[in-house]
Amino acid sequence: MTDPSIREQIRPPLRMRKPIVEKLRRDRINNSIEELKALLGPQLLNQQPDSKLEKADILEMTVCLLRQHLQQK
Repeated sequence: MTDPSIREQIRPPLRMRKPIVEKLRRDRINNSIEELKALLGPQLLNQQPDSKLEKADILEMTVCLLRQHLQQK
């Protein structure tokens, strides 16, 4: 087991780690939104062919589709 003081010397300080952790978090969110976009299928995404879908649009479409699916059960 390593000495805690050595680990602190190796580990970057919190203010240096925070931007890295935040970037990883944003990357995870963006990847999940892209997966949702792919799962929605082209017929749903073609409702707005001339405009780029925002992340909020993709999330709203997903919620709507899930609600419809749950009501059919």
